[in-house]
Amino acid sequence: MDEPLLSSPSGDLDLITGDGDYRSVKNFRELKSVFWIETAKLWKISGPIVVTILCQYGTNSVTSIFVGHIGDIELSAVSISLAVIGCFAFGFMLGMGMLAVGSLSICMNINGYEAMLFVGINAAISVRVSNELGLGHPRAAKYSVYVTVFQSFLMGIVFMVLILATRNYFAVIFTSSEDMQQAVAKLAYLLGITMVLNSVQPVISGVAVGGGWQALVAYINLGSYYVFGLPFGYVLGYVANLGVQGLWLGMIAGTALQTLILLFVLYKTNWNNEAELTSDRMKKWGGQDINTDNLQNNIMIDGVEP
Repeated sequence: MDEPLLSSPSGDLDLITGDGDYRSVKNFRELKSVFWIETAKLWKISGPIVVTILCQYGTNSVTSIFVGHIGDIELSAVSISLAVIGCFAFGFMLGMGMLAVGSLSICMNINGYEAMLFVGINAAISVRVSNELGLGHPRAAKYSVYVTVFQSFLMGIVFMVLILATRNYFAVIFTSSEDMQQAVAKLAYLLGITMVLNSVQPVISGVAVGGGWQALVAYINLGSYYVFGLPFGYVLGYVANLGVQGLWLGMIAGTALQTLILLFVLYKTNWNNEAELTSDRMKKWGGQDINTDNLQNNIMIDGVEP
């Protein structure tokens, strides 16, 4: 890139060291400035991605909206063709009634819009973390992660509140059937919880990709979702006879476990070590000698960790 991703937008606060990394934040004024700097950088990357993905996702969503007003069976059939068969978890629902399939598909359609937003944020934070670690800026990487996770969690809370406040009404967009609307309203609480979890989990996964932890995250995902979440949902849905709510509760439990483990990994992360590991990868995979003097100076300044 022609210019660094991290630069001070104003001269009133000396937030940036001579090596390009942040200084340690010591008061609320500096915290606020770092927050807005990282917010601008995050959305500069994620904004175009989000718009593109939402436009692509809207095609299937609009299809479901139009078909849903034809009838419940038609909505369920389209939902199966567009989502259920394409997702192993929803495949468990093929033994359930059309009302269950249709109501869950409406909830997943709404949840999909939020998911597309956080796919863009996932890509943006991955870029931010990988670039800052590659430049030897552990504080910049750490602060960008904290700001993004905090913002994403707040957005998840807002989405949950909106869903709960409109739980008896938002299904009208997709169907004119009162039975389907009531079924969706019963699932709204689970949808709200899902939106909060899905606001944080993709962001942490993006951090993991940017930090080069893909293998660790893959094992966590497999264990949390496929070993724990899906079997648990099957037991709740079919053995405990909770139906679609039980299946969804299992998926929520899997996502919650995955999120908690990733948060713990993030909490235990030593960003100095991550910057050093990134430097080693650059030397190993770059196929050329890399001058890492500045990187080492950035990673440890005056013996103080970021």
